[in-house]
Amino acid sequence: MCAYNKSCICLVCFQDERGRLMRRNIVRYAVLAYVITLKHVSVRVKKRFPTLQHIVDAGILMDSEKKIIEMMDERSPMAKYWMPLVWATNIINRARKEALISSDHVVQTLLYELSEHRRKLGSIISYDTVCVPLVYTQVRPLSAIPTHSFLLVKLSLSFFVFL
Repeated sequence: MCAYNKSCICLVCFQDERGRLMRRNIVRYAVLAYVITLKHVSVRVKKRFPTLQHIVDAGILMDSEKKIIEMMDERSPMAKYWMPLVWATNIINRARKEALISSDHVVQTLLYELSEHRRKLGSIISYDTVCVPLVYTQVRPLSAIPTHSFLLVKLSLSFFVFL
């Protein structure tokens, strides 16, 4: 969200402490979703954050949120990168109800950016789970067979023409 459109998060009014904390948590949740996604696909990130406790120690995840993610992990082993984005969506909706966000258009823009962030994280996960074959090494021997058989037939036909 913030990496793609830095001005988007500035639409949440931060004149008071509550608005500032909401804005900070929205960005933290976007970063947390990114870290959870990269933890599934990157060895470096997996070494940096081997457990959820390491993410808590880094200040990206809170203990209460860690318990929720662990409870969800017990139910399903699938990636939970989307959970922090749902939490961020709830904060945006709460900020609109408390008039910390000025208009519905701003809410729509923020929710669209969160949705795009989630979609892009989902594509990172899907790129990692789909095995792409080494096309050249698998197709090259197959393309060599027709070429060699064509040359073999042409040589044998030219041999019979001269007989």
